[in-house]
Amino acid sequence: GSTEVSLQRFLDFKVYEILVFQKELRDEFEHIGSELDQIQRGTHKLHENVKQLPDDGREAELLGKIAQLNSKLHEYIKEARTRETLSSALITEEEKLKAKLAEIEAEQASHENVVLQLKNKLDESREEMEQLQDEVKLFKDAVFVEREQVSPLGNRNDPLSFSSRKSASKLLSDEGSIIVKKPLSQSGPESCETCCQLKRQNDELQRQLLLAKTEKDEALKLKEEVLDVNYKWDEQYKLLELEDRCKQLESELQEKQLEINSLQLMMRNKPTHLNLAPQHSSMEQLPSHLSLLGAAAPRPGPPSEGSPSWPGTTVLGQQIPAEVIDQIEVLKQQLRVYADDFATEREDRERNQTEKEKLKEELDAVKEQLQALEQQLQIYEEDFKREKREKESLQQQLRAKQTAGGYSYNDPLAQKARAVAEQQARVQAIKEVHDRERDRLLRGQTELQQQVYDQPYSRARSQYNPYGRYGQDYTNHESKRPLLVPRGTMHPSHGLIAHPTSQQATRTSIYHGGEVYPDTVRDVVDSPLDGNDVESDSGVSSKEEVFGLEECPRCLRKFDGEDSDAILKHIERCIS
Repeated sequence: GSTEVSLQRFLDFKVYEILVFQKELRDEFEHIGSELDQIQRGTHKLHENVKQLPDDGREAELLGKIAQLNSKLHEYIKEARTRETLSSALITEEEKLKAKLAEIEAEQASHENVVLQLKNKLDESREEMEQLQDEVKLFKDAVFVEREQVSPLGNRNDPLSFSSRKSASKLLSDEGSIIVKKPLSQSGPESCETCCQLKRQNDELQRQLLLAKTEKDEALKLKEEVLDVNYKWDEQYKLLELEDRCKQLESELQEKQLEINSLQLMMRNKPTHLNLAPQHSSMEQLPSHLSLLGAAAPRPGPPSEGSPSWPGTTVLGQQIPAEVIDQIEVLKQQLRVYADDFATEREDRERNQTEKEKLKEELDAVKEQLQALEQQLQIYEEDFKREKREKESLQQQLRAKQTAGGYSYNDPLAQKARAVAEQQARVQAIKEVHDRERDRLLRGQTELQQQVYDQPYSRARSQYNPYGRYGQDYTNHESKRPLLVPRGTMHPSHGLIAHPTSQQATRTSIYHGGEVYPDTVRDVVDSPLDGNDVESDSGVSSKEEVFGLEECPRCLRKFDGEDSDAILKHIERCIS
């Protein structure tokens, strides 16, 4: 109905939107691919330009960075191509869905055309029936008028025939048929000719009447068939109602019979000297009640198609004939056929509904995939823009360096590369310190375990209790778990600057996590254990080296003419 049409329009609109969006995605992917190719060519040119520069360690680092950027660009190109393949696959799937929808619409249109054709045929048959009825009436009136004209002598003195003749002549004049009335006294060859004409007209009218009768019989047959079907349905409903009523009456009769039997047993069991008047009165009332129930029950008349009957049963003492039983069996078979048809139609409707639901689910899945692709496309665009900005900045720096005509030590690009190298060295030193501390802790743990396992086992005092803790943990203050200090706060028993190598691990700290202390500026910037105390050739101290830093090693904040104390405080705050 209207809901299906609206649903189809909605699906068509959504499919159109998906196709338009896919075209836009394809154009964007092509644009991104072209830009990536341009970037790749630019990186190759940069690589060649950097190769032409004089050899230096910092330039090697720059070449490594450019190679990394080139590899990233290759990866982005591959991902863009995979996205293009995915978008093409989605387009093919959507085309398949569109073809399925077109097939469903064609089937529905064909069904609607068939229904319209049937309706038109019914309307035409009704109009033909009405026309035939009108023609039959006209033919009857014309035949009556011709009979009156053929035998004018016999009906001359009859006033009824005269009035009927007048009415018939009026009808014929209205229809356009011209009938010439001759006077009664006229006779001779003219009267014979008129008689012959009337006979011929009568024959034609009879032939037309026969045709009309045949058509009318066919229409009546169709009408009778329709009425028979309706009548059979009515009979089936009546049969079901009568069967239910008969079952109810039978159940009531059985209940009353059980009551009678129970009363008879009670009468037999009771002593004879008791008064049996109430029981006799109830026994006398039961037959009267049964007779009333029998009178209230529907009595079947003569055997007909609509009479309730079933094989091997009787209705209030009357045997059901075999013809009625056969008719009931035929009706039951027809009912089964109708039930099967109804079940098949219901299955078809359910199947169509499931197909529609599947199509809806597929459309939802396609929409979700498109949303995911949109999000990924946005991410790729942002990455591409960021890489493009970095590339432009690198190109500007290279151009500035080329225009300067040489390599300056105070170049911002060189300073940034030097800062990155220093930061990598510091991170490597911190990793080495962490590895050394981890190895030391593991060695101490293994030694402690060996000492524990080497001690003799005494039955009087077990070394381990069932809960896995020492027996004196709750009384001995030295063996209790030490206070844990979160990262970023200072331990009350330690100073401001402490290094992991100066921490002393106890036996309990191995099992309970040990103490945690924050890193300081000395650990990160100029700790001698980290290997970062290398002074320059000019003999600059560690404080001056910290003061000479241009950015923070953690947050990469640039220091423009700030004090060394402020720089140290900022670095300490970042590290903690």
